[in-house]
Amino acid sequence: MQNTNNEEREPELILTLDYIRELFIHNEDSMALQELECVFQRLEVIAQEMPVLAQGTFQQLLLRSLKYLEAKDYVRLSDVLIYEIKPLLKTE
Repeated sequence: MQNTNNEEREPELILTLDYIRELFIHNEDSMALQELECVFQRLEVIAQEMPVLAQGTFQQLLLRSLKYLEAKDYVRLSDVLIYEIKPLLKTE
């Protein structure tokens, strides 16, 4: 039953990640940052539901994303979200 909830949330989350990337590309940083707040909360919940082996990798990616966010390096932040985290969401 829990997997069904994940399956329902993940497509929306994947679309949100794509949307955030587009916002950064179009210099809509403030809107992207607002969206990111909810995204990071949802990603943390997903990380906690993952198997232990995958959990460590996923949490490292989240930490790297937060580091780029704090440094205001939105290009690298987008890259981690789209090219490293998003594929993990599709395979779970």
